[in-house]
Amino acid sequence: MENYSISVLSEERILSPEVLAAIDSDYRKHIPINLNKTHAYTYENGSTILKINFKNTGDIIFGVDSIFLTESLIEVETDLKQLHKDEEAFITVDVTGYTDIEVNDEILVCVTGSFVGTTVTSDIFYIHTIKDEPDIQIIDSIDVNSTSFIYANETGNLLVKNTGDELLTIDEIYVNSTLVSNISYLYGTPSLDIQECAIVSFDIPSLKINKSNDMIVNVTTTSTAKASKILEAYVDPVYYDLRIDEAGTSAFDIANMTLLFTNYGQENVTLASVYVNNTYIPLSNLYANYKSTWVPLTSSNIEAFEIGIEDSMELTIGIDDLELILGFDIYVDDELVIIIRVEEGAEINHVEIVI
Repeated sequence: MENYSISVLSEERILSPEVLAAIDSDYRKHIPINLNKTHAYTYENGSTILKINFKNTGDIIFGVDSIFLTESLIEVETDLKQLHKDEEAFITVDVTGYTDIEVNDEILVCVTGSFVGTTVTSDIFYIHTIKDEPDIQIIDSIDVNSTSFIYANETGNLLVKNTGDELLTIDEIYVNSTLVSNISYLYGTPSLDIQECAIVSFDIPSLKINKSNDMIVNVTTTSTAKASKILEAYVDPVYYDLRIDEAGTSAFDIANMTLLFTNYGQENVTLASVYVNNTYIPLSNLYANYKSTWVPLTSSNIEAFEIGIEDSMELTIGIDDLELILGFDIYVDDELVIIIRVEEGAEINHVEIVI
């Protein structure tokens, strides 16, 4: 209402630090963390405490009426305060039990003021909670946007955020216990102030990663803070896109198993392995249709391993040979679960019914 105004301090509203680092957005809704003004802590015991600094920026006295949380506008019990013009005050609010909150969770907070029982003013903001000690997190996604990932071509990006209440410095990064090399910072620096983010790029050429692999990522700092996250290996479908040809793929119980697949990506790929029912099929037991000739996949036919852009590869193996490798007989209507992988990490999963 006219001449009434409550402002949560600071009055500045910013992009969340992780959105600023990773996503193109101009939606400024977050209040910057300032331990001398408005801030929020989530503690080891699960409790979350908000400390809200606000000011009467209008011309008329009013009382702080209510505190609401989240988009559901859950009302939180608190001590009411009366504010004169230009007067500042703090309210400490224990929100434990009103909603499940973890460190770095985003909380919507609405503060209202009233005069003689009528709500006359309000202010609203989002805030991230922090931990009461050094803390760092790997942010794997924001809304539907993936922000931390390991590519199956042995490279990776991590969005890392300081979620504690002290400045810290990133020290080392490990993927599946392997120390990462060739680190570069696409955004930010190793030194992170409270709520600051960095996007770290790296490669791990010593690992042979496939799309189906889970990668355990650990980030250490020069303090006690460290972060761990399990990320699924990711294949960029623009560059690596393998598709099975259903019509050209078959399995006959008294003849051969034949696989036909095409590279629809924008990079050449090289055959790495074939599995049937979780059993590795040595490539030397497979024959490839290479330049209209069936050749064994051995080192003497190394060129036959590569599949060019929009090219296809046809592989075959006799059912008798396949039975020897699998260790059991194959019959009509049996399911053969086939995985074809290339060195770049892309793979095909396919189920073929024996006929």
